[in-house]
Amino acid sequence: MDKLLLVGADSMLGANLALALEDRFDCTGLAKKLPDFAGCRQTIVGDALDTALVESLVADEHPDWVIYISPTSHSSWEAAADERPASTTHVAQRLAATTAECGAALTVVSSDAVFTGPRLFHEETSRAPADTPFAREVRAVEDALAGSTHALVVRTHAYGWSANNDTTSLAETLAEQLAAGRPVAIDGVRYATPILATDLAELLAVAYEKELRGLYHITGAERTNLARFVGELRGALDLRLTAPAECENFETAMPLNRPIAETSLNTRRARRDLGLPMPLLREGLERLAAQHENGFRARLRGESSPHSKRTRAA
Repeated sequence: MDKLLLVGADSMLGANLALALEDRFDCTGLAKKLPDFAGCRQTIVGDALDTALVESLVADEHPDWVIYISPTSHSSWEAAADERPASTTHVAQRLAATTAECGAALTVVSSDAVFTGPRLFHEETSRAPADTPFAREVRAVEDALAGSTHALVVRTHAYGWSANNDTTSLAETLAEQLAAGRPVAIDGVRYATPILATDLAELLAVAYEKELRGLYHITGAERTNLARFVGELRGALDLRLTAPAECENFETAMPLNRPIAETSLNTRRARRDLGLPMPLLREGLERLAAQHENGFRARLRGESSPHSKRTRAA
């Protein structure tokens, strides 16, 4: 079983990747604090922005594969994309150098928030004109890795259940509002190509096996706005939930805090090189709803017996 080092394991995406890949990889996670989530054989407690700590983990753990999920891995619909993230360029650069030296594969998760349009679907070579503080930092990380010959940089737009009660993901917030029958305030002017985090995990594992390198768009197959996303989510949840739900759609009246309106990604290159289709929106949302019932969400939150873990202070 190959060894995986997952930097950012306590993020929504990190926790979902760890649990989805637990049967295929011996995973060590780096997290800010020790969470009770499954998927990692051990969790190291420390700051993912601590370059020395990250480098020492690579040296100590001898991983076959490193996945780096940073503050610049948030999707364009998440509230974090409205903020200025911590700089992660130095960590990405050192990870690229360290993994190259030891022969480990490196996957860095990036974001669709670098785009604003005018294309409906953006290719890897499309100009990334978004000029928000978040987008500028995302581009800085991508630019820092542009010269790397072994790193895989994945632009995506992932959603899923969160790993703890302290932070609630966008999809989880919407699902809870729908399940409780509360009105949902959404807009219909921002478009993206969302993908379920566990679906992304499957595709990343194939990318690792095929030793893909460079910049790839790996995300959902369908361009959609948040209004349709909520409508499809409601349909998926209605198969399992009986609470009435209302939806208020403020397509023209809802103010936006940033000029991001079109961040959809063209996945042609990924489909060709992976030899796989990207998942459809409804399929992903139905799997998200199923995770609420089949124990996946409970395990993600540490509500079942966690794996044994050790910790190390940063």
